[in-house]
Amino acid sequence: LISAALMLALTLAGCGNDRPAAPTASKPLKVALFQIVEHPAVNALRDGFQEVVKAAGPIGGREVIFDAKNAQNDTTLVEQMADRYVAEKFDLVYVMGTPCAMSMAAKTKTIPIVLGAMTDPVDAGIAASWEASGRNVCGTSDLPPVEAQFDLAKRLVPSVKRLGVLYNGGEKNSVATIKRARTAAQKAGWELIERTATTTAEVGPAVTSFIGKCDAIYLPPDNTIYAALETVLQTAAASKQPVFGCTEDLVERGALFGLTVDYTELGRLSGRIALEVLKGADPKSMPNRVIDKPSVVPNQKTAEALGITLSD
Repeated sequence: LISAALMLALTLAGCGNDRPAAPTASKPLKVALFQIVEHPAVNALRDGFQEVVKAAGPIGGREVIFDAKNAQNDTTLVEQMADRYVAEKFDLVYVMGTPCAMSMAAKTKTIPIVLGAMTDPVDAGIAASWEASGRNVCGTSDLPPVEAQFDLAKRLVPSVKRLGVLYNGGEKNSVATIKRARTAAQKAGWELIERTATTTAEVGPAVTSFIGKCDAIYLPPDNTIYAALETVLQTAAASKQPVFGCTEDLVERGALFGLTVDYTELGRLSGRIALEVLKGADPKSMPNRVIDKPSVVPNQKTAEALGITLSD
C-alpha cells in the first residue's frame, strides 16, 4: 500500500509539472515625455503626442506607459533627468526643447530620441541632414518661415526700419533662427538690433534697452524669452512697439501677429513618428519633418492700440 501510494503521488506530481506555466504579462514600453519648460506651445506638443500614441493602443502586445517630467528650464534638472532615462533604459524619449534634445543625444546612442519641434537639428549637430540623422534621432521641426514673417511685418508696419530681436544665445534653436533673421533683415532693408538673455531675470533689462532704439520686436522660438513673455509684451506695449513671432500664444497674450505652426498638430506628427519607431523603424534613416503651411494669427485689439489697420 505504501509503495502504491508513493507511486500515485509521484505520478500526480509529474502530471503537475507538465502543466503549462500561466502566461505572464508583456513588459510595458516606457516612453519619456521630456519637457524643458511649462509653456502653452510646449504643452501642446506634449498633448498632441500623447493623443496619437494613446489612441494606437498596445504595440506588439505591449502597453505604452508615459513618464512626463518638466525641467523648469533648469540645466541641472535636464542633465539629471536625461541620466535617469538612460539608467532606466527607457524604450523611447520624446524631447520638447533643444536643451533636452542635446542632453539626451550626448548621453545615448541606442535609445530612440524623437524630437518635438527642434528648430534646426542639423545646425545643432545632432542630425547629419534633414533627410536622415544617421543616428538614434528623428522627429519634427518648428523652423520659422522667417523671411515670410518679415515680409508680412513690412506690409503691416511699413515704418519699421530698425528691428529688435531678443533671444538666448545659448539656445541653438534660437541661434539657428537668428542666422536666418540676419539674412531676412538685410533683404528687407532693416537694421537688426540684437539683445541676448541667458536667464529670465535678464529679459527685462534686455527688452527695456530696445526703447527708443527700434521700431518693432521679433521673438524667435526661445524657451528663456517665452518664460518671461509678459515682461516683454508689457514693456513693448508701453513703448508702442509692435511684437511679432512664431506662436499663437504669443498673439493671444498681446503680440501684433504670428506666422505660426499648430503645435498640437506638430505634436501629433511627432507621435506618428514615435509609433513608427516603436514598431521597428530605424530613426537614423527617417527624415526630420515640418508643417509647411503656417497660419497667420492677428491680434485686432493690439492693432487698434498701435493704430494699425488689419485688412482681410
